[in-house]
Amino acid sequence: MKNEDFPIRRILFHPEIISIDLVKIAQEMTEDQFDEFLTQYDKAIQIAMKNPYLPNTRLMYQLQDWSRIDFFSMKKPPRKFTRDDRFIYRYDADFYDVFKLAVGLRNAKGKQGDSIYYTARIRLEESPDHWEEENDG
Repeated sequence: MKNEDFPIRRILFHPEIISIDLVKIAQEMTEDQFDEFLTQYDKAIQIAMKNPYLPNTRLMYQLQDWSRIDFFSMKKPPRKFTRDDRFIYRYDADFYDVFKLAVGLRNAKGKQGDSIYYTARIRLEESPDHWEEENDG
C-alpha cells in the first residue's frame, strides 16, 4: 500500500489475532456473518493504515503508543447500533511498520478476560516480540 504521509514498509501481526481472535469471532457467527465481518475488518485496517493517527484513537496506560479503530461487524447495522468491534494496532513512524495486535468485541469495561484491552495488554506482556510478517502474495 502506498501512502505518502504514512509510508508502510512492513505489516506485522501477532499470531494470536488469527489463532484466537478470528477463530473466536467465527465461532459466534454464521459463515455469511463472518464473511461480512471480515470485509468490515479489512476496511478498518485500511483506515488505520491510511492515517494511523486519527483523532481519539490513541490508547493510554499499559497500551500507550497503541491505537484503536472501532468498527461495525456488519455492512448495514440497525439504526442506533454502536460500533461493536475494535481493532488494536500501532504504527512505528521510525521504521514504517504497522503492528496488528488484537481484534474483538468492543467491550472496554468487560470482565478481566473479556476486554480486548486486557487481551492486548496480556499479549504484549507474554510475547512482546512474537510477530509474523504479512506477505502480499
